[in-house]
Amino acid sequence: MTAVPSHTRLALLWLPILVWAGIIFALSATPNLRVAQAADVDFLVRKAGHMFVFGVLAVLIWPALAIDRAPVENRARCAVAVAASPTSLTSIFGISDLLAAKILGHVGDVGCLSSAECFASYSGTAPIEVSSGEVTRHRLSTETW
Repeated sequence: MTAVPSHTRLALLWLPILVWAGIIFALSATPNLRVAQAADVDFLVRKAGHMFVFGVLAVLIWPALAIDRAPVENRARCAVAVAASPTSLTSIFGISDLLAAKILGHVGDVGCLSSAECFASYSGTAPIEVSSGEVTRHRLSTETW
């Protein structure tokens, strides 16, 4: 089974909301839509209808808004995973738990690398000489890990 792309999943969540909001807008734009002859009964039916349609709208919106909580939960899971690992990455200024988890996930076990130079070469941050003739230049590797 293939995974649904996030933009498609997001569109599928918001499409019923937009359709329902359009129905609400179309019915609200009809000024002479009367349900009953008595003004009091008509008022009560309209208010009950409004409560129903906006209640349905709230039920439709709830799962779409739940996606906004996913990054917060992801950050909390990353903080727990980094705290459980024997790393000091988060002591470096600018590296959060999220970035440390991403680095640890990409690198894996660094025990197989013998030195910092090997790690720099592995991660693509070691300068590579790209000289031509008498001009000596260095650049970073364009290969990503």
